[in-house]
Amino acid sequence: MKICQNLSQEACQEMLSIYNSCFEHIQTTEKIFIERLALHRGAQVVLAQKDFSISGFCVVYQDVLLMLCVREELRGQGIGSQLLAEAENLIQKAGWKKIVLGSKSGTYLTPGVPMDSKSNASAWFEKRGYCYQWTSYDMMVDFSETDYFHFEPIEGFLIRSRHQDNASEIFSSAACAENTVQGWGEFYLSADRSAAIAIELSSGKIAGVILLDTNSGCLYDKSLPKMGSFSCIAVPKEFRHHGVGRALCCFAMQRMQKAGLRGCFIGYTYLEDWYGKIGAKKQTEYWMGEKRM
Repeated sequence: MKICQNLSQEACQEMLSIYNSCFEHIQTTEKIFIERLALHRGAQVVLAQKDFSISGFCVVYQDVLLMLCVREELRGQGIGSQLLAEAENLIQKAGWKKIVLGSKSGTYLTPGVPMDSKSNASAWFEKRGYCYQWTSYDMMVDFSETDYFHFEPIEGFLIRSRHQDNASEIFSSAACAENTVQGWGEFYLSADRSAAIAIELSSGKIAGVILLDTNSGCLYDKSLPKMGSFSCIAVPKEFRHHGVGRALCCFAMQRMQKAGLRGCFIGYTYLEDWYGKIGAKKQTEYWMGEKRM
């Protein structure tokens, strides 16, 4: 086993090839792979090597196991168990009291353990002391299959794009997100990130916000090309039950459709029924687990 913090491009490409062969339905590009696994931002990588090639790898970032992959033809030889033991050792030595599978403060490629018909990955982790926490989903709206995202204006509210050159509006949208879900405000502070806002006409207050990407914003761009995405939907309690959240989602998807995208990717959610009402279907299921040290 070899522990690395600075990886060559060749090593990154080989790791990506293993990942894409393991998870054919959520394949990604080299750029997204490196960025989302923090490979050049402090993550530690454990490599299992044989005959100068990588047999498997895992990625550790703070108290999180971001990824663990073993070549399919080499499974059942104990490589995964050795990688996991090395990862746990790194996390424990750093002083963390638990290990989380999947995600850390927006840094993830898969939010948890991907579930598919090829393997029973959750059982593998459970045998090694990991406990189930909850289930998350990736969902997708195919614009060719539904028009549920067309909606009527909401009386008393205006849904529009955020003015990216208006600093006050940028800070107000960030405050709305932060006050609704702690930690989300920072994602709205960049003037380069497209956002939509809902405004209550009587008060002029921001009644909801959403981030949107109309430039092929799916994490798994190789498996799901030409998809837009949205994230960090925040509606303060006082404005809920008016249809504001749904209207923001529909507004975002209309922009994606106009941009020529074929659908919308909705990642890392548990709101399967809520998103189902706007035509979203489950794409991938993730087992969210952790282990106390």
